[in-house]
Amino acid sequence: MARRKGICKVCGKEYLVCITATRYPGVFYWQDVACCPECGREYLRQVEEARASTKTNNTNG
Repeated sequence: MARRKGICKVCGKEYLVCITATRYPGVFYWQDVACCPECGREYLRQVEEARASTKTNNTNG
């Protein structure tokens, strides 16, 4: 499988990203944004929190 270097969006660590041919629309792949499952969970938590905050702000305005 092809690999490329990525920078973890949570801790900033450089890591090798595994590029797989099998992809499912709408599925979150932590390997695309993070160096480990823990950072992947934290990234997803931050995204969901930001989306919830934006949604709340849009309904109050």
